[in-house]
Amino acid sequence: FVVGYVDGCFAFWAVEDDEQPLFVRTLDEIDINIVDGNALDRYLPGGDGHSAPHKPREPVFKLSWNGYPNSTDPRGGETSLIILGGQYASDPAGVNILWLPAYNPHTAPALPGDLRGLHPHYRQAMRAAIEVRDAYFYVTSGLTQDFLLIPRESPHHAGSWDPTAIL
Repeated sequence: FVVGYVDGCFAFWAVEDDEQPLFVRTLDEIDINIVDGNALDRYLPGGDGHSAPHKPREPVFKLSWNGYPNSTDPRGGETSLIILGGQYASDPAGVNILWLPAYNPHTAPALPGDLRGLHPHYRQAMRAAIEVRDAYFYVTSGLTQDFLLIPRESPHHAGSWDPTAIL
């Protein structure tokens, strides 16, 4: 599952591993939960002689993770994540869509010992399934406060299965 936060980031979590997220990102930066000393120097005074101002992002207001039946695999095909929020204040109003690959892992190899939580094989497969293949931004005429997905064929799955339009 994915959770949006007030600082504009969103984190992907696995139910079997509640200790740490699979992936934390913003619309344009990945693994933001991992300390990067070089990137940190840009924001701290004295690192390279000057510091870059921190630009706050708007909160992530709504997320919709959508499936598509475009695979011969019965487990499903590609997915998309529709994001309302997470932009900088100076960005135009709109909705972001990230296109993600299918999650179809092979059976995990057996591990010796007593393994608890998420198997490393499945963690790696889940991370691979949330690496963005493509990104789209749809500008709106005004501030977007909500959206509704209109499904192609089925009104079930809360309208998130194979959407054909966004209202």
